[in-house]
Amino acid sequence: MAPTRTQPEKGPGILRFTARFLGQEDISAHDPLVSAIAGHARHFEAGAEIVREGDSACPVLCVLDGWIAQSKTLENGETQIIDICLPGDIAFTASADGSIALVEVETLSDATVAVFDRRALRRLRSVSEDFIALQARRADRAHARFSERLLRLGRGSAAVRIAYALLEFGLRLGMLPSDRDSEFHLPLTQQRLGEFTGLSSVHVCRTLRRFERDGLIATRDHMDIRLRNPQGLARISQVDLAQLSRTITGATAEPTTPTTPEQRRRAACG
Repeated sequence: MAPTRTQPEKGPGILRFTARFLGQEDISAHDPLVSAIAGHARHFEAGAEIVREGDSACPVLCVLDGWIAQSKTLENGETQIIDICLPGDIAFTASADGSIALVEVETLSDATVAVFDRRALRRLRSVSEDFIALQARRADRAHARFSERLLRLGRGSAAVRIAYALLEFGLRLGMLPSDRDSEFHLPLTQQRLGEFTGLSSVHVCRTLRRFERDGLIATRDHMDIRLRNPQGLARISQVDLAQLSRTITGATAEPTTPTTPEQRRRAACG
């Protein structure tokens, strides 16, 4: 049974999450778009199943806080994580004809997600052209990271795949490019990281140990990751960090690396 979920209070916390999702510092609770997103927000505990693959319910999910995974599973039980959505991302779960959910969606951490069924989504689109534009921008970001990741899944070694995955997370969390160490919590077991990169947990473990020996990363408490040498990881994954940042996040300015425990905690949550 999936962990329970509750509707969060419509207080400052939800407004803060919604502002971050929209990329705005100052928002009004009376704005139709803000009200709609906050009104459909739900809190899910880590490990909760939000959408089941093949179900007739195939909502659009706006991630306000936390990490969620979209995955597909073969009949033999082998699972591939198609994408990991962080705060600010939109997950589109429907098949091309809109009849079923194409993917399973579950939370990797405690998460706050605005859940829109078809009727609610039509209402939102009718009252807010801003949301239509927002959907398009987020879809472009998702397509860009799919393209970069698929290239490495199809043609890269274990080292290339994992180096790229770590850099992608660092960039999407706003912690790269930076000349300083960047640390974040990765709410994934080595098995789940393997499902994301198409590798066995044995390959993931060996590759992470090699990266540690080579001074590229440091790990503690299982999956707290410190990127000690991002440029070294970039050489392995064959990317230019600044260009990749523009490609998959749209960021043009160099972000500041979180330095305090609280800043790192917030970055880990997105």
